[in-house]
Amino acid sequence: MVESWDTFFVAETAAAAALLGLLFVAVSINLKEIVQSGGLADRAMGALFLLLAILIVGLLLAMPDQPVPVMGLESAGVTVVVALIAITLGVRGLRASDAQFRINFILNIVANGVVLAPIVIGGLLMLGGGEAGFYWVGVGMCMTLIKAVSEGWIFLVEIMR
Repeated sequence: MVESWDTFFVAETAAAAALLGLLFVAVSINLKEIVQSGGLADRAMGALFLLLAILIVGLLLAMPDQPVPVMGLESAGVTVVVALIAITLGVRGLRASDAQFRINFILNIVANGVVLAPIVIGGLLMLGGGEAGFYWVGVGMCMTLIKAVSEGWIFLVEIMR
């Protein structure tokens, strides 16, 4: 069963790498506005870390001949570290944001946790030897890509409104 996931993880890794580059460009284009808006630089960094997590987890899971528990440890470990970074950046951005935008920063922190949680759950299931964890990781990776694309839209388009 593990081998059947190779194509998925390679595709997720490629998508995350491409989106990471595009998000970096979107942030670069509107860097002045992002830096001047309270908390948006931290939010942008959090979005970049979401994609970096998918990239790293996908690369690790695509490595050949690994036992499922090791793959689970890699998935859960990387994702927990990135979740802690994203929460820290989210809270820092929340503190720096204008009062009228604070609810958006709170929702962003919650959404980051929601999209990363399935990857951690899947990693823990895999750590216990359960190959069903791959489905959780896959769903979490897809959700994280969707979240990161929505962040890219904010930094490319919404910031100019």
